[in-house]
Amino acid sequence: MRRDFKSSSVLKHTATVFTIHNIIYQLGRNWWEISPEKRDDGKSKLPFFNDPTLENINFAKRAVLNAEVVNTVSETYAKEILTKEKGQGLHVLLENRQDRLYGIINGIEHGDYNPATDPGLYVNYSVKELDKRAANKAWLQKKYNLTISEKVPLLVMSSRIAYEKGFNLVLDILDHLGRYDIQILVMGDGDKNYINEITKIGKKYPKKIIWTPFDDKRETGLYAGGDLILLPSNTEPCGINIMKAMRYGCIPIVHSVGGPKDTIANFDFNNRDGNGFSFANYSALSLYGAILRALEYYKNKKIWRHLVAQDMHSSFTWDLPAGRYVHLFKKAIKLHQESAQNANVQK
Repeated sequence: MRRDFKSSSVLKHTATVFTIHNIIYQLGRNWWEISPEKRDDGKSKLPFFNDPTLENINFAKRAVLNAEVVNTVSETYAKEILTKEKGQGLHVLLENRQDRLYGIINGIEHGDYNPATDPGLYVNYSVKELDKRAANKAWLQKKYNLTISEKVPLLVMSSRIAYEKGFNLVLDILDHLGRYDIQILVMGDGDKNYINEITKIGKKYPKKIIWTPFDDKRETGLYAGGDLILLPSNTEPCGINIMKAMRYGCIPIVHSVGGPKDTIANFDFNNRDGNGFSFANYSALSLYGAILRALEYYKNKKIWRHLVAQDMHSSFTWDLPAGRYVHLFKKAIKLHQESAQNANVQK
């Protein structure tokens, strides 16, 4: 924009904001598969479309170097990508521009995710009609050939099936969880090795552990029928599915990283606050412990009902994030104008 369109009467006045959802995705293929000597320096002129080196152009790197402002989809993730562990090779560039790096948590449209009006549910309900929620659980159990029981905790997952989403931890403890009086329903697509392992263990516990492909028409039904949603991600920029799940009274169990660290606080029995269960150390044992804590609270129906109602009241609308984006856009415009003025002075 600065170089190729600096003479454009319109575009020369245009500020740019680069929003990072997941920094692992930087170009058309995995950035780490490109040998170091062939990696894009982010500064050279773009090759023509018929030039094979175009495949090596790192668009994320160029955006980080040239945008007036860079932001991510949560405040914690903005801090994490400044580290070598989470920065995916761009941490040094981001650190050099951290005065222009911001985190803004995503939101959801409450009208689109409302259990009182959602046409995808077996039975609609609201926080004032929580007893109706049980019909959705029974429907889900019947649909996926699980034992129909309101007393048995139903744990669900709706994320992409990948290492990034913590499925290595899940598989480490899945066989142990199968010995408990619980049910686990995994809805998602992705790594076939993980899926094969889940289905293999599922055959050992056919009425307890189920994998099914992701179905967007069934997603909210999963949250309306599930008691707990697992998101033990290794990296999680935002965690939009736990926001959706909470609208339906499905309580999150998360690894305290990225977006979930900003949105989920451990439930505190004494103060009756907190909206889920989290663990800090990325290990199978820590995930196992968080699940057991949640299951203990699930036994107390009074406490659990309080937690469900509290989560359904949580607000994750776009109102606040939208306002912050407007502020960010205005800041980018101001920075662009200041840069142009400084360039004119130097002339």
